[in-house]
Amino acid sequence: MAGQPVIICGASKDSLAKIRLLLKTSAKITVYDTEFGAEYLRLATIKAIRLETNEPASDAIKAAVFGYIGYEDIQMRRRIRALFIAAGTPVCLIDDKDNSDFITPAIIDRAPVTIAIGSEGFAPVLVRYLKARIEAIVPLSAGRLARLAGGLRGLATSLSQGAARRQFWTEIFDRIGPDILQKMPPEKQGNALYQAAKDHIEMVQDTNISCPDFVTFVSAGPGDAGMITRDGQAVLHDADIILHDRLVHPSVLELCRREAEFIDVGKRGFGASMPQPSIHDQLITAA
Repeated sequence: MAGQPVIICGASKDSLAKIRLLLKTSAKITVYDTEFGAEYLRLATIKAIRLETNEPASDAIKAAVFGYIGYEDIQMRRRIRALFIAAGTPVCLIDDKDNSDFITPAIIDRAPVTIAIGSEGFAPVLVRYLKARIEAIVPLSAGRLARLAGGLRGLATSLSQGAARRQFWTEIFDRIGPDILQKMPPEKQGNALYQAAKDHIEMVQDTNISCPDFVTFVSAGPGDAGMITRDGQAVLHDADIILHDRLVHPSVLELCRREAEFIDVGKRGFGASMPQPSIHDQLITAA
């Protein structure tokens, strides 16, 4: 969006919500309407947006990367939409999913950590509810910690891939990182985090602490992913290799990491089956 032109047609309250989102970027925002409220005038005064009292010309629409239409008058919405279609520029009619080329999800911005929540336009109230719930558990410092953690990727390569690296990053994001961000001034946080991460890796390597090789048995319960235990869910998310039978519902397997290796060891009546001794061998080999 850096330096890219975006057109807003209609200075409504709904349009203002889209503008507030666009102001998180450095896009060039132009708003078209005959009258503008106090907030629009304020944003124009500080040169955050540009106001135009005429309708957008076809050349301006064609030059824009996309646009929003927030007019309340239905005939006006349709007429301006036709201009966007003729120019080949994507347009969103606010609160009209069926006539829009795209929709805008709710966004939780902890740059560079970004979480987008959408419902394909079916349940915007639910989306706002989920956004509020997620924002409550994602700290404002998540973005800064992510940026600082980017400098540790080279250190992490000294650890073997898989569980060892995941445990390292878990330690960074769960304990070491938040502790440093809370106690250290910003100008010292980067060096402090790097040194703490380096010390942690050296401690692990010097004491020959290795990740234990073990097998965990997780009950799939009645087959509903929502009824699996929290401990079971955590184990599945952390596992490198998943052995499962045919009775495990796909929604349960969705709880596993995408990078995990999946092995089907299911038995089928009057069909291909894996003998129990072979399953034991698979478990031992995997461990």
